[in-house]
Amino acid sequence: RKVTFRPRLFSTRIPTGPVNHSYIVGRTGPRTLNLSPISDKAPRQPADGCSPNPRAYTRRMKILVADDDRIARKVLRAFLEDASYEVVLAEDGKQAVEILMADAPPPVVILDWVMPGMSGPEVCAKLRAARLRLRPYVLMLSAKNDKNEVVAGLDAGADDFLSKPFNLAELLARLRVAQRMIEYEIDLHKKISELE
Repeated sequence: RKVTFRPRLFSTRIPTGPVNHSYIVGRTGPRTLNLSPISDKAPRQPADGCSPNPRAYTRRMKILVADDDRIARKVLRAFLEDASYEVVLAEDGKQAVEILMADAPPPVVILDWVMPGMSGPEVCAKLRAARLRLRPYVLMLSAKNDKNEVVAGLDAGADDFLSKPFNLAELLARLRVAQRMIEYEIDLHKKISELE
């Protein structure tokens, strides 16, 4: 069935079964979230089964989703939890910084560019200035497609950038890269500690 909510201009077909991974997710305007089905032939790739080292993905990774759009947060949480990730939500940049500065923060953050109070690049700058021992891996989401904007986001401290609307399979692939990078960094810190 087709459900339309106003005035947020949110329109989607809701599946009757489990969450369908073959969706493109994104907000196409300031107040619009777009979900469009893609080919059913796209294979589903589990979040914990794609590493040459099977032990590298035995833990359920925690991800912070920071987005001021309530519907976008809920949709992302549903997809990520269905992919076996543990999800923490933040409704703005300030709350995201508080979570990431606390004890045992999520090692990965999916960060929206445009948020009230503190934007995604400003959050990145705060994290970089904090000089954390293990800085979270930041995946920036934005409807901005201009290459200069992408460069600005990466220069601010983002580790990766994904334009909206995005393909969910691509998001999961980028999260697997993030997890590998995090585990390499943890192993490196462990080896350095052993040498000291």
